[in-house]
Amino acid sequence: FLQLSMAIVKLQTNTERIILFLVTGLSNLPVLPTLTWRLSQQSYFHSFVGWFTMFISIFYHCTEALPKQRWILHEGNWHRLDNVGSITSFTLLMIYLMDISHYPKLRAFFELTQFGITLLIQERDPWNLNNTLVPILFWTVVCFLKHITTYFIYGDSPNYNWRNFKIGLGIMLIAVVFFAKGLDDRNDYLRLYHSLWHFFVTISSYWLWQIVETENKHKLKSTERTKGL
Repeated sequence: FLQLSMAIVKLQTNTERIILFLVTGLSNLPVLPTLTWRLSQQSYFHSFVGWFTMFISIFYHCTEALPKQRWILHEGNWHRLDNVGSITSFTLLMIYLMDISHYPKLRAFFELTQFGITLLIQERDPWNLNNTLVPILFWTVVCFLKHITTYFIYGDSPNYNWRNFKIGLGIMLIAVVFFAKGLDDRNDYLRLYHSLWHFFVTISSYWLWQIVETENKHKLKSTERTKGL
């Protein structure tokens, strides 16, 4: 089992605390174009999860920078909520990539089921890295199997914008490198690696939420109809 320790950030001065808060907080802001443009075209649940995750991450790192690591909640409680938001964001992305918007009830069932399971496993042990990675990997495998099955049964390939896929995936891989380097809090002074994870993963989200052409065309037609009224 992979274990995460509680944040070990030993700050000696107020300057260090301010820098920690600024770099970890501001590094979330590149997600704003995704929230205001892309996720607003999804369901209210998607928008809620996106905004929730951004603000919780900021509050978590703000609390982490405080001397007593407590603001409304303790740093550990904010950490748990941050995990819930992050895991849900990734699992929603995997369900989106399944391209099942033409089955809205099935899609909603998947989305709410994964959210409930995420809450349960994070309440059980938020510092066990398996409880973060397994839900994301599970829905990644489900997405892959869905496309493999439809290819062999119907001969259908994923209806993706492959340019957006390559850009988003490339930036995501850079983000994952910094995520891995930032897991060791003792060697991530002022959480700089973790902040670079924030920065690159939020940028990648802009491209990743433009991959499914089925939804891109549907949204474009809806916009054109609205303009014509």
